Amino acid sequence: MAANASSVFPIGRTRLLKDNPEMTMKDVDTFVKLNKAPQSGIVKGYKFFCEGFIKDFEVGKREEDETVFIRARRFKSFRKNEEPHYLQMSFYNEEVVDHSCSCKAGQGICNHKVALMMYQAAHYSFLKIDAVPEVPSKTSMPQEWHKPRSAGIHPEAVDNLIVRKPELKSEGGPKCKKRAIGGVESNLYNPMPNYPNPEFIREFLARAKTDYKETQFCT
Repeated sequence: MAANASSVFPIGRTRLLKDNPEMTMKDVDTFVKLNKAPQSGIVKGYKFFCEGFIKDFEVGKREEDETVFIRARRFKSFRKNEEPHYLQMSFYNEEVVDHSCSCKAGQGICNHKVALMMYQAAHYSFLKIDAVPEVPSKTSMPQEWHKPRSAGIHPEAVDNLIVRKPELKSEGGPKCKKRAIGGVESNLYNPMPNYPNPEFIREFLARAKTDYKETQFCT
């Protein structure tokens, strides 16, 4: 069942989906129950599918016995220099007859196979598209440099920043009292805590424009 993917996959593999087996979520649910796939594997497989870790989806058909093969690669992360996991499934009369994965749990129903069949192949079957969509390159998409790396990083006023030394943990050294507030912070303050009454400012400007017509005011 865990045969080498490259040895059994037909030569005529393609990104065209005309031979992709038609399946529904009911078929997928039946396959998972028969093979006793754990719930954790189903959840991880869904995450792999949603986050785009399934790459190079291909379909092939062996004309001698009408067996359909699907295969893909599942990268461990978005680093392309890491060796991916190789997945393959074979179908005959819309039923799974063989499946393999190069991971340690490839003999059984690992979360990679769940991601390949449960979601990727079923997703393409549901969409009824002719070929695997091309993945757009980063240079052909709008730039995203302005987006923050995480929700925890945001601009802050300089007056609220405190510059301090890192507190290193001393191993076996004498314990010293820590100050409540350390570091260097801004000591700027507003010399005019109470602004004049807005009504007084309006009356002053109106009187000044009447008495001194050539004077320019910046408001």
